[in-house]
Amino acid sequence: MNALLVSPGRQRLPFLFPLASAILGIVAAEMTPMDSSIWLGVSLVAGVWYFAMRSRVAFLIFCASVFALLHLWQSRESPAAILAARIGQESPHGEATGIVTGEVRTFSGKSSFTLAVDHLRMDEKNLNAPLALGVESDAPPPAPGDSIRVTGILQNLSPPRNPGQFDSMAWSERRGIFSRLRVAHANDTQILATSQGNPIESAALKARDWMQQTLTRGLDDPLVANLLIGMTLGDTTAMPEGLRESFRGTGTFHLFAVSGLHVGILAVLFWSIFTSVRIPRRAAAALIIPILCFYALMTGLKPANTRATVMAVIILIGLMGRRQPLLFNNLLAAAFLILLTNTNQLFNPGFQFSFSVVAAIMIFEPGLRHMLAAPFIKDPFLPESLLSPGHRFGLKAGQYIAALVAVSTAAWIGSLPLTLGYFHLISLSAIPANLLAVPLAFAIMAVGLLSLGAAGISITLSVIFNQTNWLLSRILIGGISTLAAFPASFIYVKTPDFPKPIAEVVVFDFGSGGAVWLSVRGRSWLFDTGSLYHHDTVLLPFLHSQGVRSLDGLLISHGDAGHIGASSSAVASFTPHRIIESMLKDHSSHRHRLHADLQRLGIPKSLHRSGDAHALAPGATLHILHPPPGLSLRTADEKILVVRADIEEVRILFMFDSGLAVERWLLANSPGELACDILVRGAPSSGPAANSAFLDAAHPQVVIATAATFPRSEQISPALIEILNSAGIPLFRQDECGAVTIRILSPAWEVSAFLTDQHFSHLR
Repeated sequence: MNALLVSPGRQRLPFLFPLASAILGIVAAEMTPMDSSIWLGVSLVAGVWYFAMRSRVAFLIFCASVFALLHLWQSRESPAAILAARIGQESPHGEATGIVTGEVRTFSGKSSFTLAVDHLRMDEKNLNAPLALGVESDAPPPAPGDSIRVTGILQNLSPPRNPGQFDSMAWSERRGIFSRLRVAHANDTQILATSQGNPIESAALKARDWMQQTLTRGLDDPLVANLLIGMTLGDTTAMPEGLRESFRGTGTFHLFAVSGLHVGILAVLFWSIFTSVRIPRRAAAALIIPILCFYALMTGLKPANTRATVMAVIILIGLMGRRQPLLFNNLLAAAFLILLTNTNQLFNPGFQFSFSVVAAIMIFEPGLRHMLAAPFIKDPFLPESLLSPGHRFGLKAGQYIAALVAVSTAAWIGSLPLTLGYFHLISLSAIPANLLAVPLAFAIMAVGLLSLGAAGISITLSVIFNQTNWLLSRILIGGISTLAAFPASFIYVKTPDFPKPIAEVVVFDFGSGGAVWLSVRGRSWLFDTGSLYHHDTVLLPFLHSQGVRSLDGLLISHGDAGHIGASSSAVASFTPHRIIESMLKDHSSHRHRLHADLQRLGIPKSLHRSGDAHALAPGATLHILHPPPGLSLRTADEKILVVRADIEEVRILFMFDSGLAVERWLLANSPGELACDILVRGAPSSGPAANSAFLDAAHPQVVIATAATFPRSEQISPALIEILNSAGIPLFRQDECGAVTIRILSPAWEVSAFLTDQHFSHLR
């Protein structure tokens, strides 16, 4: 290993400049509007120049232009992108024939998969270009490799509607999928033939299923079972978000990335097995290559695993040819080959993390290891016989720990910029966590391999190995959870704002549900939480991107599942210091569960009524306008909290899902409290509210209205739109503009939409 980790500056790196040219060409094609004909012309000129003059500059220009050309053909000029342009904003009827590729995922009775289309008919027009199409179906799911014909509605993928939300549209487009086919009925799916896909891919998927069943056999602990599946196969979909955050925060989430660690462990284990049974080294290397390639195929050819596999194959081929491998050049070669097959990998976070971490290890590890291991190197003039067994063990243990610390520190350095950029996270516990996690991961992988090998001989023996892995996994989970629980274990860092606002409010777009985040002078509040789905996919990543690990307060407007379905999860994730809610009781199961969790955690709650006020931060006060005490309220819409946040001189009135009855009560009892600059309306279940007298009393300069596409009663009222148009009041309707952000600055306040360019600003 020491011979392999030669400083990159002392190696010959023939792939360095070609890779740099390739990256430059891909980025140029991504950021410029030039089409493929221009890049084709540049590549032809550069190619002729190179073959005529043997100029290195010509070769690099040729390399850059070829990769730019490949990128255009694989992205915005691909058949899938051309189809998306033809679909546009429409939803035409489509019929597609093709083969199901990859995994078929099911959730809540729906299935989703990728279809390699060989024939597509759209609005009576035939399209025969091969392309990838996402399919979402309510019908029973097909099997991978099935040849099917599906009929449904063609739609382009939708962008995220909220800040912090995972951009599944961009992720799919990088995989060559720009559109999807929605299949509504079972008879709209017809299986034409089975087992028509790539036989190697089918075998890999079957082997994956067998491995998953074998490694979890006899385990009645779902947490451990999901951990083992994640570590061996890279599938973390079933892991709880809290556990994922613990591994992510301690810098050990790479255990689930199926990266160089996994490939290295697998290669070392099989190398040990083959050499122990006297298989020659060159033959052992030849046998390991297809094993690693098959494992990469089983785990979905993810960037980190692909990189590690390509590097391992290059090294093993070098061993077969008795050539000394130079790892840094192999790393560059692996990146070049991967981009040659798929230029979109350059923009994949997994690709970026994998190569930056490995490069950092190669650059920084030798020096760090030499420095840390210096105290544990034996004096060369001291005879070995004079060392006691304890002394020899101490020296070896010290050198091993020094090497592990050096690798962990180098990996932390390499991942830090990307971790900050993507996750807004700095892990301060990554080094001690990896000292625990890496040896345990090696042991878990080794025992898992023993379990797989024993399954063909004795199921009982395989289960015994699985129980051993249960113990190792529990030690790993306990250790990582303990480290993650320390206050300084990891911190979330917000990207600096210029200029920094006094306050910022984000009205999330959750359809018929809702949530609002309010930050003022360093204090962070959440009004409602949305559903559990939105908590995991929007609130958690967004609040982390704002550097928030705990909330100063949580306001509960009413007991609707779309508004507080995730309240218990939000309390567990962010431990708010105070809870504000209505003094009126209701039958909401989510609210009852929240009260039980608050009592268990010892978090106080404040029950409020109209006339109460609460200080949010210096210069910011929350006024409770509704509900009043002692009033007989009939519907859920009448029990909703209505609040007004006064921040400096700006008033924001939050109506949530209150309806006409609440508006009339407010007009009759506290019309002077309604005046506001910004009015935020919800979607009342009793029907849209459009009281012109109420709007006259509130007299807002901007209205933000949430809306649901279904049911009709929760859509924005045409009467409200007409009233606002006639009054010249801008309407930010969230069914069109997505989430809305309010920023209060020293000289002004502004409102901007997330999905569109709609914007409003006002000088204070």
